[in-house]
Amino acid sequence: MTGFGQLLSADVTVDGRSQVVFASEEKAREILTTHDEFVKNMSPIDRQLRLQANRPVDPEEYLQFVEEQATEFRAPEIAEITAILASLRPQLRTYQGSWPDTVTFVRTTGREENKAPHCRGNAIILPASRLGSPEPLRQIIVHELFHILSRQPDAPRKELYSIVGFDQTSPIPLPQDLLHRKITNPDAPTIDCVLTVGAPGKETHFAPVLTSKQANYETLENTSLFKELVFQLMPVTRTDDRWRPADETAGRRMWNANEVPELLTKAGRNTTYIIHPEEILADNFAHLVLKTPDLPDPWVVQALDKVLSP
Repeated sequence: MTGFGQLLSADVTVDGRSQVVFASEEKAREILTTHDEFVKNMSPIDRQLRLQANRPVDPEEYLQFVEEQATEFRAPEIAEITAILASLRPQLRTYQGSWPDTVTFVRTTGREENKAPHCRGNAIILPASRLGSPEPLRQIIVHELFHILSRQPDAPRKELYSIVGFDQTSPIPLPQDLLHRKITNPDAPTIDCVLTVGAPGKETHFAPVLTSKQANYETLENTSLFKELVFQLMPVTRTDDRWRPADETAGRRMWNANEVPELLTKAGRNTTYIIHPEEILADNFAHLVLKTPDLPDPWVVQALDKVLSP
């Protein structure tokens, strides 16, 4: 099956032009161990939680662990994904020209990211447990394709983020005490956006942040990455044309999402996955491509279609 795992065919495309590769185990290992923005931005807690280790984990040990999760697609799985892409192609072709030359699908055990599908570069990482159920897999694939679309050099990220109320920014640093608790999302590895709420002249600015519940763990028995993950909004301020964490003496350090109702007003109610504009938009892109009926806030999908259409 090794040769089949490196399938590259003109008949398997995203949009009729961008070709699809199903990675061999060797290629999967190479992709998973790439020193990309995700790996570079990981904190020690990131690595420890993913390995469920009772001790600190260095980058080399983490990459070895991730490499060991690479597997190879079976023929029925390739056929399943190929059929899904064929059904999506007419709609995806609408956004032709924005896709990379190649999109790679990688199969893993799922242990590297707590069985969550995600992207690494122009590769979609699919845990084996997510294969074999066509309808959920269709939504996963479209969601992850948005992340690939949005990370292309010519992607209109500024316009996309503004749909759901965020401004794209340069990377925002974390305070030292939060830096050690940072949890990194492979689909949005940097803190690079700001939500502004409040009346003119009385605005408050927030950056979405993921952290662990604790700064240190003596044991990770009976817990997991997602059980320990906390989503909060960090007040930020702009000085010298750069965004930074607001001085904690000026107010509270962190806010919960339900304490900032404007977040849902601006992001819309089509998804509860509101940890970052990337995820809000990816779910709405799935609604757009799959033509989800009776959405609570169809304006989000309409605006997304307008920005992405030629």
